[in-house]
Amino acid sequence: MRPHEYHDEDWADRDAPLESDLIDDDENETVNCPECGEEVYEDSEQCPWCGQYITPKVSESRFEKIFWTVIPLGMILLILLLNVLL
Repeated sequence: MRPHEYHDEDWADRDAPLESDLIDDDENETVNCPECGEEVYEDSEQCPWCGQYITPKVSESRFEKIFWTVIPLGMILLILLLNVLL
């Protein structure tokens, strides 16, 4: 058989994707946007919904906000509790 003379079946086999190509091994990993909470791809630099940049620094910033809110409130509650007990 010459190279340009393919049967339909042979040609179909050549163009068909491999089964391994059809299996999605790495489920598209997503994270929640720190600003709007929508799911975005883990590799995204920016949220397509709100435009917020998705970086570790943003997450640290959010942690710092929570930290500096909880600590003072905890100190105030501790002082009030000590005043009540004494």
